[in-house]
Amino acid sequence: MKKILIIVLALCLIAASTVTVASASGTHLNKKSAYVYVDMTYKVSLLTGSGKTISPSKVKWSSSDTKVAKVSRKGVVTGVGEGFAQITAKYKKSSYTFVAKVRMPYSEEEIRAIARSEIASASEDPADAKAEEYAVRTCVNKPIALDGSTGMFIFGDSTATDAHGGGFTWGSLIADRTGCKEHNFAVSGAAFAHPLDPGKKILNQVKSVADWSDCDICFVAAGTNDGLYNVSAAELRQGVQGVIDEIRKNAPGAEIVFITPTRTTKPYRALLPQIAGAICNTALINDCSVINGFDFPITLSADEWVADLTDGDGLHPNADGKKIYARSVMNALF
Repeated sequence: MKKILIIVLALCLIAASTVTVASASGTHLNKKSAYVYVDMTYKVSLLTGSGKTISPSKVKWSSSDTKVAKVSRKGVVTGVGEGFAQITAKYKKSSYTFVAKVRMPYSEEEIRAIARSEIASASEDPADAKAEEYAVRTCVNKPIALDGSTGMFIFGDSTATDAHGGGFTWGSLIADRTGCKEHNFAVSGAAFAHPLDPGKKILNQVKSVADWSDCDICFVAAGTNDGLYNVSAAELRQGVQGVIDEIRKNAPGAEIVFITPTRTTKPYRALLPQIAGAICNTALINDCSVINGFDFPITLSADEWVADLTDGDGLHPNADGKKIYARSVMNALF
């Protein structure tokens, strides 16, 4: 409680010391404040009243505390140490301020506490919540052997692709580290049991593979879109089982690893623990491995723009979000 009070007072002091000179043209920053993780970046832009970006070269940027956050001449804020820093953009005769709330990525203990809280509120039936909690407290249920693998096949949604920028995938990082060749079949919007667009099902990705000859390991990263479209747990389990059966029919000796959805905000937050549980339980029954996305220090949203880690749609990870997601996958594997 004392820690929370100190944080609130710090925010109040920053707010009280902030003076923003409004211009008649409606010039403004793209964001008033945001979380910036240590060693990660956040781009701040000065916009005209019509929403056009003002060239950073015409703006003078400064930070109130460079030990907390520094800012480049282009308005790129980099987290340095935990705390609060006021980023000021001076343009013509006006000043505009942005508060960088810098923190370390969530610790494993914090993430699990948040996830357990969401589990508890996700179901009116305590027995259901207890059953699904297994998915939250399980990261990798058995060792995953990557050394010596020849081919790595990846199926999934946008978290496994570079469809929304970032310049890399976590699959490419694994490939670089192990020398295992990456075959990435993932597409944005995919799901195990997509009711509105059957063509986006993960099973279709699996069936599209023409050559399984060097498949030693298969990663399957999906489930978020199943929550978005409110599919039932029974449908989801059936979809996951179909994917497992199809992979084992074509590559019977391959290791299968599922990555469950990451945490999210409303409106379908309550569904994701059940979705993660259904994926996890089906995987375990079939002796597959599981990497629990609830452990990842990133939150995606279908209706709230988590601007520091996602694109403007609030759902797909941006370049920084992809870095955190990829680092989380790597941490779970190595």
